Formats: sequence, C-alpha cells, structure tokens
Amino acid sequence: MNLVPHTHPALNGPAQPVPDIRMFERDFERMLKLMRERNAAGIAGPQVGIPFRFFVSKYPNFEVCVNPAWEPVGNNRTSKPEATLSKPHYNRYVPRFDQIAAVWTDAKGVQCGRELSGMEARVFQHLCSYLDAKPIWKAA
Repeated sequence: MNLVPHTHPALNGPAQPVPDIRMFERDFERMLKLMRERNAAGIAGPQVGIPFRFFVSKYPNFEVCVNPAWEPVGNNRTSKPEATLSKPHYNRYVPRFDQIAAVWTDAKGVQCGRELSGMEARVFQHLCSYLDAKPIWKAA
C-alpha cells in the first residue's frame, strides 16, 4: 500500500460513507502498518486512494475510525503548523478547534464517541479534512 499524490482524484472529492466495515478490514491493517512505517499521526482512506470515510490514527492507540464525525465544543481555536504525507515538504498554520465531540465506528463495528482535546482533537479534525476534500493545502 502506498500514498497517492495530492492530485489524486480520491483527495479531490468528498469520501463516501463506508457501507460495510468488512469491505476494508485488510486495508485497515495495511494502513496501520504504513502509518507506523512513516511515523505518521494518522492516514485517511483517500490518502491511499480509497475514497471512503475512514482513517487510522495513533491517537488514541492506533484507532480505526469509520464514518467519523465531530462538532466543536466551545469556540476556542488555535492555529498550529501542520504537515501532510500527501504533499511532502508542505506545511502551514491551520486553525483547529481546541476541543471537539467526536463519534465514529471502530474496526469491530462498535459505535464510539467522546470528547477530544489537544493533539487528539487536532489530528481527528486533520484526518476528517481529507474525508471532506478539504486537506490543508486547500484550507482557506
């Protein structure tokens, strides 16, 4: 499994909801392996050419997040530099909410949800941005 270039069609349109987790079980494992090899905070499906709503993240503990969604908790935002494996050597300051309420389905089909803050909240929002076709190089 490899990362696709930032011009790939999977990164330029909204990702589709995952209808059946079993369709992507092998992809989850391959993406977790790639994430560890690249020492990345996470990788979204579109980054490897799979235009569906899921990502893997080392926050918290190599989690598989399927059909994730979030809402801000409060109005506080912080701008910090972010980078992306999809466009090497590119980084920019991106404002993100400091605290979010996140929901997702895990790799076993269990509905999960909790409030995230700090780096966990930033990474969750960053990875969701790929699913919404709004990666950091397109951010306003």
